[in-house]
Amino acid sequence: MGLFGYLILILLLFAVPTSANINAKRLFDDLLTKYNKLTRPGVANEPLTIKIRLRLSQLIDVHEIDQIMTCSVWLKQVWVDKKLSWEPKNYGGVSILYIPYEMIWVPDLVLYNNADSNYNITIGTKATLHYSGEVTWEPPAIFKSTCPIDVRWFPFDEQKCHLKFGSWTYSENLINLEMMTEDVVYRQETNGKGITENVTVAKNGIDLSDYYPSVEWDIMSREAVRRARNYPSCCPENNYVDITYYLELRRKPLFYTIVVALTFFYILLLDIIPATSITLPLIGKYMLFTLVMATASVFITVFVLNLHFRKSSTHVMSPFVRKVFLERLPRMLFMARPEIRPSSIDAPVNATKELISVNYHARKVGDEKSCRTLTAQELRVKALYSSPNVVKAFNNICFIAECLKRRDHEAKISGDWNFVAVVVDRLFLIPFTVACIFGTVAILLQAPTLYDGRQAVDLFISCLGLVASGSLKSTTQIARNDAHMIMAPVRPDPLAPEVSNYKLPDKLPDKLPDKS
Repeated sequence: MGLFGYLILILLLFAVPTSANINAKRLFDDLLTKYNKLTRPGVANEPLTIKIRLRLSQLIDVHEIDQIMTCSVWLKQVWVDKKLSWEPKNYGGVSILYIPYEMIWVPDLVLYNNADSNYNITIGTKATLHYSGEVTWEPPAIFKSTCPIDVRWFPFDEQKCHLKFGSWTYSENLINLEMMTEDVVYRQETNGKGITENVTVAKNGIDLSDYYPSVEWDIMSREAVRRARNYPSCCPENNYVDITYYLELRRKPLFYTIVVALTFFYILLLDIIPATSITLPLIGKYMLFTLVMATASVFITVFVLNLHFRKSSTHVMSPFVRKVFLERLPRMLFMARPEIRPSSIDAPVNATKELISVNYHARKVGDEKSCRTLTAQELRVKALYSSPNVVKAFNNICFIAECLKRRDHEAKISGDWNFVAVVVDRLFLIPFTVACIFGTVAILLQAPTLYDGRQAVDLFISCLGLVASGSLKSTTQIARNDAHMIMAPVRPDPLAPEVSNYKLPDKLPDKLPDKS
């Protein structure tokens, strides 16, 4: 092939468009040339059925003090628009067309309990058009919804948050919302005004196949409820359909592991308790109990120290105190007092006195010769005793001995008071310890989550989603870090049979959570 042949081949590759692109462009022009996106699809007097499904991607945050839940979701919406249908054989077999959602009619679904300034979906994605006229639009969004926070059992609390979606403009006779799930049941419930109404309930209403588990919260239930309500204040003539998705969240107590000081507890409460909280949280009760016990401990310590530093010059121990706290209570409290050794001061002094007395009387014993000798010595001894220096020295010795005796006596009395303080300290230690243990157990056992044996549904669904997608061979390959599930952000197939046919073993509650 010469140079001319190569040039022709290059021109064919870059200059000739494919037939598929031509057919898609022609289909696009034919569908949207006379299409009016401002008019509702369907028959004028019949409601347009819109099927929606909420897929929870991530629970970003539950801000307790502002009572706001932030989550990342995919809101799938499916409806039929006959004005966007075509015959594939007329367009080269093209059966699916992707088109920007701004160019077609889309439902005006908004989050009723929105806590943000923007009520609409801000992330623009393309809608999928099927040749039958079925339109599928699944935009991702980050919603901030109001969530009433009950901090009564914090940090063992459960919160019931919800996302309420509905059309802001179209009433029930124009748009009918349905849930894209099979496990729906019909029942009656009484609203806040005492009116009984029919509702549609799906226990597994929220899709968790692509959910990334939160490190702070476990999802205990994911119920969806469809209602048709009347709003007398604005639109009393028609009912408006809404679908409310309920998330029952249980806090993971291990999330709060670094709680070591009362100051930290108080700072934590300031960040947790909403300004409108009407109940005292469980941790607040525990802190109040701890504060009372700490105050009692201070008073007991002051009393024990007062007993410890008592002296004979300030207090006199009564016989009752001596009998009870030095004799009876130590035996009952299994306390033994060390034996007091006798003082070594008294022996030399007494020996000296006895020696002087014996020598004095020994001078009167013996024969006459000895008597004459002793008489001479007696004169010298008397002269020695009469010496001012000897008398002064003897008086000083007696004074020192008396001081030592007094010091030993005071030390003995102080020792008695010290032992009384030890007995009182042991006496208060027993009820104080019992009160701390039983008080702590009694407060913590009030948490209702300790008696709830249900498993978190988000971990089950996420694990099965990874297995269904082939990312894992079994759920046992999922590693755990600090008792929390850590999973790779793999997007599984949401229509996998292992996930769609999965049934939770635990029975979910039949009673709906309180509505805000």
